Amino acid sequence: MLRFLFLATVLLAGACTTPAVTMLQPHPTALGDPVYLYEIDLSLGPQARRDVAAADAKAQARHGADYAGMPFDALLRRMFKEGAAARGLSGGRALSVAVELDHLRVPTAGGALGGRHDRLAGLVRLSDARTGEVLTAFYVDVDRHYPGLLGLAVREGNGGVRERLASAFVRHVLDQLAPPPGR
Repeated sequence: MLRFLFLATVLLAGACTTPAVTMLQPHPTALGDPVYLYEIDLSLGPQARRDVAAADAKAQARHGADYAGMPFDALLRRMFKEGAAARGLSGGRALSVAVELDHLRVPTAGGALGGRHDRLAGLVRLSDARTGEVLTAFYVDVDRHYPGLLGLAVREGNGGVRERLASAFVRHVLDQLAPPPGR
């Protein structure tokens, strides 16, 4: 019975969410050519700067110098490089990825229990690294909400909320370059 309630909650939450990627500038047909990530640039808005600093301090205190304790900037760059390599984005046109983060919200367990969402959102611009021409721009908004005790269980059971948000964000960006097989 408990499994059924958990599954029903997850399915309903997934059905009520808005798309994570909002296209602002459509893809040119040339983006379908082979590409690789030449550079990843991360800039933070004022609120995101405070949020990232707070999340980094918590992660460092909890995990030390291991993967989960990395500064967010280094973590995001590493996830982009590893994700691109896993999708075979290793040759062809060199792309620059510019990420302008607006929000990183990782509420405490008490905040999650009270209904606060986990959120990572920002504008992404993909440019030709050689010419600087912006090829496409889109907004990625990863907003995860696990209400009540479910939110508490997700945090206590797995930890790494910041890392899961970053991983989902990177996956949505890479989906624009090389959709995963079966899509």
